[in-house]
Amino acid sequence: MTAVSISSFRWAFLVLLGLLLGCSDSPEESLRRGFEDCKAKAEQGDASAQCDLALKYYQGEGVVKDRVQGVFWYRKSAEQGHAKAQYFIGHRYAVGEGVVQDFTQGAFWYRKAAEQGHAMAQFKLGDCYFSGEGVPKDEAQAVSWWTKAAEQDDAEAQFHLGLNYFVGKGFVRDPEKAVFWYGKAAAQGHAISQDFLGDCYFNGYGVTKNNVEAYARWKVAGAMGLFLGEKLTDLEKKLSLDEVNAGKVRLLELRKEIAFNEWNKQQVK
Repeated sequence: MTAVSISSFRWAFLVLLGLLLGCSDSPEESLRRGFEDCKAKAEQGDASAQCDLALKYYQGEGVVKDRVQGVFWYRKSAEQGHAKAQYFIGHRYAVGEGVVQDFTQGAFWYRKAAEQGHAMAQFKLGDCYFSGEGVPKDEAQAVSWWTKAAEQDDAEAQFHLGLNYFVGKGFVRDPEKAVFWYGKAAAQGHAISQDFLGDCYFNGYGVTKNNVEAYARWKVAGAMGLFLGEKLTDLEKKLSLDEVNAGKVRLLELRKEIAFNEWNKQQVK
């Protein structure tokens, strides 16, 4: 057998093996085929496929990026009552991506999704009421929607509730409730909440003063990339060796808590 025939045989064998293993497509071809399959379902009126197709247009997955087409398909899906699509088209209007910025339309679609229990839409609608963008400014409504989102473990909503309880915006100031909601957000890896919890423990706001806990919270926040100024290093200088070691143990516990909650979220998805 000649070298050419051997080479041809190997090529044919590899092609056949690829076909048998279902690996004949390149990654680009797979993405393109996925786009076409999704588009076919979307054109038949499948609301979930329409929402997925919109995202593919936005990300350029299997197709050239096209925000206008993305908005078109989000709207198709949203008009069928798909909560995720309603949230996304609301967000596009709020930031002006693929459409002319329109806060009123943003709030309209956020509300549609929020009323179906979409946590991120509830948080964003709360923001709209707090800032008065697209709806009349109403701090009580902002707090109401943030609370709904926070009770579904939306970390940003939990942080905002904590902050507003701390300063007394929308309701009576309550540092203890601020600590409670900061703690909920911090457990999900919210860096600013970790920082603010550190402040609360250091100063005794809404909680018993505890420098070891403050040290651990600030260390977590710093590891997440948050700029803490000199407060952490100043605190470290005041702590005994036993307190620093206790802080390091607590730091590991907090990291494990965050990692577990992140893993749990992925399982739910």
